[in-house]
Amino acid sequence: MTPNNIKISKNIIKHALLEDIPSGDITTDLIVDNNEKAAAYIVSKEQGILCGIEVVIQVFLNVDSKLKIKKKLKDGNVIKKNQIILSIVGKKSLF
Repeated sequence: MTPNNIKISKNIIKHALLEDIPSGDITTDLIVDNNEKAAAYIVSKEQGILCGIEVVIQVFLNVDSKLKIKKKLKDGNVIKKNQIILSIVGKKSLF
């Protein structure tokens, strides 16, 4: 993505997230310790060609800029069924 496309996508992501999650999740806030860490993985359901990984990363970082994200592949890579595409580590309350 070009720097201009990244800037535009960050703005769109920010507005979309504000619309969808304006006040958080009250149940999660009550039962999950905010200091606990958790890991999540994005795994392919089918084989194909990866596209949009940078946008996905920007969505997660917009929710929490302290997330540790490791992309295993890049746009244009061939992906196999059940292949890990991305790993994310952060506050358990986000997952």
